[in-house]
Amino acid sequence: MKINDDVILDLLIPYFEGDASQSTQSIVDKYFEENPDFAKNMKSMHNKMQLSFEKRMADQTVVDNKPDEQLLTLKRTKKQLQIRTILLVLAILSALIPFVLVTFFHTEWMKPILVFIYVFLVPPLWIGYFIMRFRMRTKGIWS
Repeated sequence: MKINDDVILDLLIPYFEGDASQSTQSIVDKYFEENPDFAKNMKSMHNKMQLSFEKRMADQTVVDNKPDEQLLTLKRTKKQLQIRTILLVLAILSALIPFVLVTFFHTEWMKPILVFIYVFLVPPLWIGYFIMRFRMRTKGIWS
């Protein structure tokens, strides 16, 4: 039986990883002896891939948090989500309440209250909500 390049290519991964059986290793070794150019190309390609993989692994930062740190991070994230949700609810309500007051209870004495709500209450709540949202998104916490 004649073994061609495609069969050897299929066997190269377990061969280079050391997972191939003795008979597979002997077949690949024999084929490499018969085809030294092919063997040279495959070994150089394997070395390049191995170096590339090692370089990528070295570039990745490994975060090894202790369980206490992970729990603390989870609690902080939950607290930030709660604050952001509360800010959103208060911002929506503070923007809608003056409309309800004007629609159903329109009197002169309410004008200062409406001005106070729209000038001093609504903008800070919306600004606070968007700041929290921006911070959470830039730190990798999605909404």
